Amino acid sequence: MYPESLISHGGGLQGCVFGRRSFGAIGVQILDLSFGKNVFVEHKGQWVDSGQMFLGGAVGHRAVIGNAVRINYGVSIPNDTILVASTDDLVRDANSYIDHQNHPKKIYQLRQGKLIPLGQPKKSD
Repeated sequence: MYPESLISHGGGLQGCVFGRRSFGAIGVQILDLSFGKNVFVEHKGQWVDSGQMFLGGAVGHRAVIGNAVRINYGVSIPNDTILVASTDDLVRDANSYIDHQNHPKKIYQLRQGKLIPLGQPKKSD
C-alpha cells in the first residue's frame, strides 16, 4: 500500500498493490491465485506471462474501487479510475413486491433488483 491509500475491508487482497491515495470500499475482492497456470498481466498494451501463479492486481494512484467490485488476478486499474459494482443484486424496493396479507412467508429471489416469487415454503407439522 502506497501512502494515503485506504482499504475499508476486502477479501482476497493478497499480492496486490494499492497506489497513492487509492481507496477500496468494503467488500472489494481481488483474486490472486490462478490454480495451475501463470497469471498474465498487461504490459505496454500486451498481455504477458508474469511467471507467477499467485499474483493479485494493481490499483492505480487515486483510483477508487466501490463496494462489492470483483477484480481478476493480474488486472491493473488505471490511475484516477472510479469503479462501481452493478446494482442488479441490490434489493431496491421490497414492499411493492411482497403481499404480506396473502403470502406472509412466500419465498422470493432477487433478480435484477426485483423480488420474484418462487413458491411457498412447506408447512411444518
